[in-house]
This record gives sequence, structure tokens and C-alpha cells, in this order.
Amino acid sequence: MPIFYLGHDHEDPIKIDKTATTVSRNHATIEVDNNNNWILTDTNSANGTFIEQGGEFRRINRIRITPDTWIRLGAEGIYGYSFKARRVMSPNDYRHDFRDLKHVLKEFKAVNESLERKTMMLRYIVPLFSLIALGFSFIPAIGSSPIGIRAVMIIPGMVAPFLQGAFLTGLRKRKKQLQAMMICPKCRRRLSEDDIVSGFHNVCKAK
Repeated sequence: MPIFYLGHDHEDPIKIDKTATTVSRNHATIEVDNNNNWILTDTNSANGTFIEQGGEFRRINRIRITPDTWIRLGAEGIYGYSFKARRVMSPNDYRHDFRDLKHVLKEFKAVNESLERKTMMLRYIVPLFSLIALGFSFIPAIGSSPIGIRAVMIIPGMVAPFLQGAFLTGLRKRKKQLQAMMICPKCRRRLSEDDIVSGFHNVCKAK
């Protein structure tokens, strides 16, 4: 059963940049058994080992993972080190990652189009509610009542945030998650659409 050691003391299979100062010398291991079960273990590192779930990283001690699991050693950003688990098997082959990124880009475009469409729809719906509320003000029982007039005035303002939450919040959250995923699998810089489509990052030459 192969065991892959991760940390500044180990350059094989992954050499970790010296700038990643929150990565320990012996930070974590990945074990792959004969049945292709992958186990990630934190080896008492000072700053922790994390895996990505639902767009957020959570700290772990020992957990079963897949080759597609995003792992972070240490802190977020340049002082830590992030990579997909499969890097231990193929350190310089990013073709599978770019294939995954094409699916991410496709979903991002679909979510963005839906968000724009529903945002435009809300621009018409809220004024429509205002007109409907104004129409109610002409009903004698409402128009002659101060409470009724006040209710008519505040209803559109109450409806707008509710509609935005119902229509847009989930899409905005998913769009943000997808944007965070469109990064280079090697250098972790933001990728352009052209980078993803071509399967090649001009900055670090990952492909």
C-alpha cells in the first residue's frame, strides 16, 4: 500500500513552495490501498490539514477522500498549500483538472445567465407590486383608512427583499462558489475562460 508523505521535508511526489510557511516539515500523509481507497491523515501539524466541502474548507484529522478532493495544508492563501489529491499520483499532469474546470465553466455560465434573467425579471415585478398596491388604495375601505394607506405604501418595500432572497440568494452563492473553483490546479491563480477552454495556463504552463 503506497503512502505519500507531504511537507517541507518531502519533495516527492509534491514539492511545496518555501513561501508556504504554515506547512509543517512532516504535515500529512495520503495512503492508497489495493482497493483504491484514499485516506488522508494529518500528522500532528501545527496549522492543520483541511479538505474542501461545499465550497468551504474544514479541518480534519483522518478521513477517506477521493482523487478529486481539494486538500489544503496550513493557512489559506500563499502561506499554505492547496492541491487536488490526485497530484500525488500524477504531479505534473493537469489534463483531468482542466476537463473538470470546463464543466465548472459551463455551470458558471448557466448560473450567471439565470441570475441575469431573474434580476431583470425582478426589475419588472417590484414596480408591478407597487402598481397593484396603488390600485388597492382606490378601494374606499382602504383609501379612507390611514392604516390601509400605510400598508399600501410599505408592501412593495417588504416584498422586494423577500423576492430577492427567494430568486437570487442561492444563485449568487453558487456563482461565488463556482468563481472560487476556477483557479489553476498548479499555481492557484485565477483562470480566464480562454485558459480553461484551451486547457493551458500561460502563467505557470500547467496543462
